[in-house]
Order: sequence, then C-alpha cells, then structure tokens
Amino acid sequence: MSNEEFIDTDSIFEFVNKISADYKNDVAFEIRKRVIREKIYYRELVNYIKLTFSFLHKNNVKVGDRVLIWGFNCPEYSISLLSMFSFGIIAVPVDYRTSKELLVKIINQTNPKAALVSRFLSSEFISEKIPDLFYLEDLFEKLQNIKGDNSYKYIKTKDHLCEIVFTSGTTGVPKGVMISQKNILLNSIGLRERLPKLNSYRTISILPLSHMYEQIAGLFVSLSYGAKITYLTTVNSYKLKKAMAEYKPTYLLFVPQMLRIFWERIKEQAKEKNRLNILKKSLQFAGFLPRFLRKVIFMPIHKQFGGHLEFIAFGGAPLDYTVANNFKIMGLNILEGYGATEITAAATYNHNFKELGHVGKPLKGVEIKLDENNQILIKSSCLSRGYYKNEEMTKKVFINGWYRTGDIGKFDKNNNLIILGRDYFKIVLSSGEKVYVEDLEQRINEHPAIKESCVIGLTQDDGDKIHAVLIIKKDFTNISPKRIIAEINGKLESKQQIMSYSTWPINDFPRTPTLKIERGSIKKIIEESLRTGRDIEIKSQASAPVTDLLSILSKISNIPRNKISFNDSLTSDLGFDSLDRGELIANLEEYLGISIDIVNINSKTTVYELQTIIDKTHKSADSVSFSTWQFSKLGEFIRIIFLRLLMFPLHAFFVHLKIKGKQNIKFLKPKTIIIFNHPGVLDGVCILRLLGNHAHKVITPAYANIVKSKPLGLAVELGAGALPLDQSASSLIPLLQYISDLIDDSRILLYAPQGRIQNQPVEDPFKIGIGYFAQELNLPVVPVKLIGYEKIWAPPEKEVLKMKLKELFPKKIGDVVVKVGKPIYPLKSTSPIEMANLIEEQFNKL
Repeated sequence: MSNEEFIDTDSIFEFVNKISADYKNDVAFEIRKRVIREKIYYRELVNYIKLTFSFLHKNNVKVGDRVLIWGFNCPEYSISLLSMFSFGIIAVPVDYRTSKELLVKIINQTNPKAALVSRFLSSEFISEKIPDLFYLEDLFEKLQNIKGDNSYKYIKTKDHLCEIVFTSGTTGVPKGVMISQKNILLNSIGLRERLPKLNSYRTISILPLSHMYEQIAGLFVSLSYGAKITYLTTVNSYKLKKAMAEYKPTYLLFVPQMLRIFWERIKEQAKEKNRLNILKKSLQFAGFLPRFLRKVIFMPIHKQFGGHLEFIAFGGAPLDYTVANNFKIMGLNILEGYGATEITAAATYNHNFKELGHVGKPLKGVEIKLDENNQILIKSSCLSRGYYKNEEMTKKVFINGWYRTGDIGKFDKNNNLIILGRDYFKIVLSSGEKVYVEDLEQRINEHPAIKESCVIGLTQDDGDKIHAVLIIKKDFTNISPKRIIAEINGKLESKQQIMSYSTWPINDFPRTPTLKIERGSIKKIIEESLRTGRDIEIKSQASAPVTDLLSILSKISNIPRNKISFNDSLTSDLGFDSLDRGELIANLEEYLGISIDIVNINSKTTVYELQTIIDKTHKSADSVSFSTWQFSKLGEFIRIIFLRLLMFPLHAFFVHLKIKGKQNIKFLKPKTIIIFNHPGVLDGVCILRLLGNHAHKVITPAYANIVKSKPLGLAVELGAGALPLDQSASSLIPLLQYISDLIDDSRILLYAPQGRIQNQPVEDPFKIGIGYFAQELNLPVVPVKLIGYEKIWAPPEKEVLKMKLKELFPKKIGDVVVKVGKPIYPLKSTSPIEMANLIEEQFNKL
C-alpha cells in the first residue's frame, strides 16, 4: 500500500478492504497457542471483521455501544478492534495488568454493553457487572456459526468515536481519552512517512494493544506494509527469546525498559563466559567501523534477535541513551519517538539512525511549542476531543487547540525536540533549583551495582529532598548501600546529590502498561514505611495474570498468590489431590508451554521442587534441536533418489502389495497422519510405496536412541524423514511444533501408534500418543493395516540396535495385504485417551 493510497483512505473499513486486496496471499496475523501456528491471511480480514460485527450485533451490541476488551494480544484482539472501528462500536481496550479496582472504575464510567476478555484472567467480577461476557480465545470458533450480513454499513464519518483509551493512573477518576477514526488514520499516515522502508516486514507484537503506540505503529502501520504480525500467548523473556529465533522479525516496537533488560542480559552472558572485558573493548572501537562489520563482530547478539532485525522503534518513556548507543554500535538501528495518548500516539520521530539524544522533529500535521516554563505544548490534526465524561480535566489539559503534555523539553540547534523530564515528577530543592528525576536515574543506573532505581522527592518545609529507591544486583548485596550512594554522589552535580535512600525488597518496581515506573505508588509506599518505621510492604494485585507457577497454583487452589510459599507441599499445604495434579500438568502446558510427566509430581512434591523441574524442562526444551537436512530441497532430492532407485525396487522384490480399500488411497495425501501397525523391519516402506510422488514428504517420529545412533539414524532420517521422539515429555511440545511447521509445508506424518515393532502373537494396544498427536496437530488420521508382513520380513528377536546386519534381511518373497481405511477426524470434545481409543477401534475394524 503506497503512502498516496493510505492518505486517500477515508475510513478504517476502506483501509482494511484495500490491504486485503493488496496482500491477499500473505499472512497478516499468526499465533502459536500450543502447537499449531494459527494464521489469518490478508484476504480473510474483511470477512472476519464483518462476522465479528455480526456476532456482536446478534448479541444486542449496537452502533455506539461500548465493548470492554481486557486480555492479551492475539489475532482475535486485533480483529475485534478493526471490526468495532469499522462499524461504529466503541472499543474500551484495557491493559491486562490493570488492577481490579481501576477496572471497576473504568466499567462504571463507560458502562460497556459487552466484554471480550481473556480466559487466562480472573474475570468473575466483570461478569457481575457485564452479563454478556465472551472469551477472546473463543471468538473465531463462535464466528463459525455466524452468517455475515452485507447490509451493515461501515462508518465513513472521520470524527466518529472509535475507542476510549485509559491512560495510566490508579487513583481518582480514570482518564479515558476519546480517539476518533480520523485520529487513527492521520497518526498512522504521519508515522508511516518516518519509518524506514524494508524489503520484508515481520514483527512480533510485544506492547499491549490497549496502548495507542502499539495500535498505530504495531497494527495499522504494520498492516499498511503487508507485514506479518506474530502474537505470543505470553510475553516474557523466555518466550520472546524463542520467538525472535523462530520468527526472525525485521523490526520491533519496544519501550526503553525492554532494551535495558536485554542489555543487562547481554552483559550477564558475557560475564558467564568471561568475555565481559572483550565486550566492553569491542564497543570502544566498533563505533568507527561500517555497520556491516559491526554486525559481523556482534553476530551472536544479532542472532538473539533473530538475525534479520533492521531497526527497533521506541516510544512510551525516556530512552537510556547510554544503553541505546551500545546497541547502535553493535549495528542495531535505533529510532525514538515522542507522543501521548491525547494526540493518538506519536507527535515526533527521530528516524536518523546516526543520531541519538533527541526525539526528532514533529510529524506531518503536528505543531510543537514550549510555554514560559518550557512545558511541551502540542497542536495536531490527531488531537483527541478530550476525556470521556470528564469535562473538568478536558478543559484543564486541552486549551485553545493545544494539548499541555506536562513534559519539560527544549529544542537543539537543528530544531529537534529533547525531553528533559516530567514536570509532575520534578523535584524543587530549597534553593529553588529543579531536578528532573529521569536524568538523575540514568546517572544512578550507570553504577555497576544498580539494577534499577526510582528517584522521588520527599517533602520538607523548605523544599524537596532527593530520595533514591534502589534495586541492587544480586552480585553486589555484600556491599553497603551507603557506600554505593557515596560512589554515585561522587559523580553527580551538587544539586543532584542523593540525601536519603531505600532498598526495594523485590526484583522490579511496579510499572505502567508501557513499563514506566509507577512513581506515585512507590512514593506512597516509601512515605508510609518512613512514617511507621515498618519495612516496605508490597501488595499483590488481585487481577494478576496467569504467567508463572505461583499464579497457576493460586488459580487451581484458590489460595492468594502471595500466601503461597516455595516450601509448601502440593498436597499437605495446598490441598492438591491426584485430579488437581492432572489439572496442574494441563495448566503448565497451557500457560508455560512445557510438558512434564505426571509421574515426576507426587503428593510430597514442594513448590520449590516443581519450580526446579520447570526450570530444567525449560532448559531442556531450549536446548532441543532437530535435524533439518532431510527436509531441505537438497535433502528431499537425495531422498527421492534413495527411495526410487534403491529402497523401493529392493523392497518390492521381496514384498508384493495387495491393496484393499483402493478408493481410500486418495486420502493418503499431505497434511494427514497415516497410522499403521508395526509388524516387522522396514514395514513403513509399504506406506511410502503407496504414497508414490509424496513419499519424500514423510515425517516419522522414531525412538530417539535409534535416530541419534550412527549410521542407522542417518538411514532412517534419509528414508523416512525420522525425528527423535524422546520418551521423556520435556521435548514433546517442541517436537510437535516442529512437525506442525513441516506439515504446513505439505508434509505427511507417518506414525506407529503401538510404539514398537510387534513381535508377540497379541499386538500391543495403542498408546495415548496418537490421540495427543491427532488433537494437537488437528489432522485427520488415515489407518493402514499390514497383514502378513511379519512372515516376509520378521520382527527382530532383540532390540534393533543390538541386531546383526544379517538379521535385518527378509526371510522370503511373498504377498502383503494392505488395508486402507477412511480418515478419522479429531474431536475437540474428547480427551487424548478417548481419541486414541476411537482411532484404535476404527483401526481394528479394517
């Protein structure tokens, strides 16, 4: 979509209609909720937003009604926003980290007609206020029963209210910024003109869609380029690291705190490998080299971002320029913008990769000036009409067409805007001098012992006193905080001297949705602690999402998260019986993306022991790697030659196939699971021969010890596309994910559900694995039964790896009856055990 086409777009529906046609065969949204990559193509967008509006309309939501959206980023979230914006429903998107108390205030103020919420958030209190509550994750399933209605008319009026977006804040009346269709389109156009052009556009959605920066840059601008937007079920450091390696983004949207987190991790990794001094010295000279050489020098770091990242764009909070400069030296392009929800999202953008230290010049249609106190005032075509049902605050902030930001700034000699700090948080000393806390925090954070800091002003009779709240790194806890403060003060200006300090008792400060420190909350806690003489007390939020073990245990046990100790026993302290432990396993898979064998958890297991198991499983899963050569173009070519010229002729000489159910051979095709009994050596070749031109597309899970052995492992990789199936559950989900991605490329899964060669008169029953594979991969299962094979190519009398070469040869030449059945489709309502039993029952009927 060209800039001219974007500028000529009069409505959000027309925008969606245009990109649907321009990029129809490309993926717009994708998410891997467990195993499968669920994809929404651009050509499907218009239909999805029409169906979503029809669904809401049929549930008594009319044009002009408000709908609350409270959940994690996902395709359903974006589709819901696009649908509401297009057809006149007013969205009320709220960050998933919002406390119950604030959310209740928002609901009371906006009176939503319905709510779309994540099933992974505790939303019972919402259903008491909004009876029509639907789970976001179930939306697409519900749309299957909805018929689109083309009589609905999309909104053409540019000033039509699209959404009410609440700015961060936990006290008083929430401020709901009113955002119109014109605001969204014009701000997207202005920002799009500042972002660099790329050969391909792939990004991972990290910031919450309840935040306007993510909506404008992460959704609308990305869609205008035909980008593929990947959503994560949970955004944490572990999942983000894996996602960047897997999806290889070409650009990302960050808030500054995230860059600092990555920088600290890079330093920790360098320290663990005794390369910290090498890293520091490399940064000293690499800045003088061309970018391509810097990328070579720091290639391991680029690989952590996927290896294809062209730029990171920042907004939402002040950028730590020391940290940002380190990444720029390493060859990562850094962009920074400045804005506010009140002017939709962005007001300025610095798109000059060579410069840091300012936020650039105003976007098209934006004017910026400073008042007599150097407060930044903004006039923009993207200016909000004000705060929802809050006329008093609207009049206070929006004056004569200008928005009073509350931020203090200045212009450099090239008219670029520099942000000095937030006026609201400035500290006024007894001398009348002003200290801006953001600048002081950056200086404090440069000390090697400081993980993070928050500077507040404690009120005194003659002025404020600078008080620093410190989070000290674990490696420096043996050093006195008083000594650390003395070292910091030695490098500060006289007016910036820290007069008192506190140490924060946990690993991070409370934060806003854009990861800015909640200074107001911290100041209240510190003042209360100083007044009473008690230790700093941190209270947990009632609406904390399920993102870690303690949250999962709290969800199942109904015990508050902060009441659960790592020394607690699952049974005696938390009351988990065997059924609860089964639910725990399911939740660990659902929320943390790991598989744990239930036998590893018993009545005596403690929370600490379970966390240790999870950590080991994460490390194990993270280290899992699968052979890929056999699925490359060269590998497939070699497989074709091997099968056609050697394996098939040799096998056919001894085994003559007599097929029953020829009418079902058409079901033996890509994107299916073919199961077969396992009566002898090389029995899977019978299936490969039936597949003909598709034989080289087969994937076969096999015992890990066989696949990893040499040279047998190489042979099964070559002949059957074998992948190692570990008997422990730790690598099961990574294996299924890899298989799912291969099947997306039109491959076939060949699976022996009994798990081993059948060398007994009575065959083994099917294992649960086939039910699990069928449901997780959501693929039809085609049963194939081999009769008489064991008489020709007998099963081994001992383990394959212990057999001699002559024991692998056939006994005679003969016929094998091959019965091909009809496909069995997975049922969502059944358990894996029930699904395995159903498949076995149908197989036995052949």
